Amino acid sequence: MRKFFAGCVRKMRSESGQTFILVTTVTALATVLGVMAMGGALLSLRMRGMKRLSDKNFYRLELALNEMCAGIAGDVTVNADISDPHAWAENVLSSRLSIMDISVLDDVSYQRMSSRRSFVGENAAQWVESFSLTIPSASKSRAVTDKTEEVNVTVGDIRLNSDDSMVLKDVTVTLTNYERDAQTAINCDMRIYYPIGRSGIDEVVKLENWRRIG
Repeated sequence: MRKFFAGCVRKMRSESGQTFILVTTVTALATVLGVMAMGGALLSLRMRGMKRLSDKNFYRLELALNEMCAGIAGDVTVNADISDPHAWAENVLSSRLSIMDISVLDDVSYQRMSSRRSFVGENAAQWVESFSLTIPSASKSRAVTDKTEEVNVTVGDIRLNSDDSMVLKDVTVTLTNYERDAQTAINCDMRIYYPIGRSGIDEVVKLENWRRIG
């Protein structure tokens, strides 16, 4: 009888050890799965937050771009009393962008000069950027240290066209949100029409080859 009880005790102890190992294994597995699930949920939450921020920045950027188009349309319409489109373009480029000889815009050899493209692009970018009213432009806010956001413009080049228009090529408007360290940009060509006979912003300034970046 004593041997029987001793055998039962040994068996219970053995089964108890196996049960402990099983419970520990299941608990560890459940912990790993829980951590993985929590990590996935946090990643999904972060991605949704970034998507909301990107959409918010995009709408803000559209607002700045609309202000720029309106400002440009109003600015070039000031010279609308000039009856000749060529003279009008010459006046706009010389008074706004300091380009005194517009013939260089059609000079292929001059177009390839990096110094010329830099000069034309920087002047055009500052002109476009100056019409951002709601969001401070980079050129106006360089000395501000506590700014939360700013808009920056770059322009690749300018082309004159025979259909009474000039085109700012490869215009990139970038909104930087410093609080969230995020950027959203729009790239397009900006066609500016000779304003005589046209009315409204959309008829004077048109955005072409438009695409969202970020």
